Amino acid sequence: MRELIPHPVFASIQQHLKTASEDAVSGWESNKDEEDSLTGDLGRLLSTGPHIVFNVNGQPWRWCVRYKKFRGRGPDAFESTSGADGIIQVEATLGSETFFKGVLFQAKKGERLRNGDLRKQVEAIEKIAPGGSAIVLYRPDRYVAIKGTEYLHLKEELVGPMVKRMQPLTTFFDEFLECKSGLRGMYYEAVRERLVLPTLDGEIKAVPLELRHRIKIEIANS
Repeated sequence: MRELIPHPVFASIQQHLKTASEDAVSGWESNKDEEDSLTGDLGRLLSTGPHIVFNVNGQPWRWCVRYKKFRGRGPDAFESTSGADGIIQVEATLGSETFFKGVLFQAKKGERLRNGDLRKQVEAIEKIAPGGSAIVLYRPDRYVAIKGTEYLHLKEELVGPMVKRMQPLTTFFDEFLECKSGLRGMYYEAVRERLVLPTLDGEIKAVPLELRHRIKIEIANS
């Protein structure tokens, strides 16, 4: 997204994500019982409220981060079918064009993770959105993340050693904005409860999907 957005706007978003991600660790003690609560607390801190406005070379730019938590509607909802807890997505409206980018994530907590179930969840996400998955791990001292494709290439029976190879969440957000992770053209339509994403042959498909969380970065210069 860097090539589409002026540096002052990009740097402002980058700094906000860094500060909010670091501050979110303070919510561990109050929310540590459930990954869902930890993700909700992270989403709350990432939210900006009103748009932040810039004037760049005489053009008005604005951006914000919005968080939405959804409710499930049955036993087959959420990650039981998709492998994903939520999505982080960018929606950039530049004049008459809108660009999308997203990453589906599975959230975990604690120091050590068992490999079996997590691998199945990430594989399920990759089946839906190749290259569009990530794991977010909440720990008492810091929040970290790893791309799903990188995790799937690890061979440890226990995921504990893998934690050392995970990035700070701030670095993961940086790479997401820099388009080093995530899937271009992917976004979640909450009203229709479907994931929209490109196919390998250049077409667009919509997949019915229920998610718990959506973190959306909105950018516009229109």
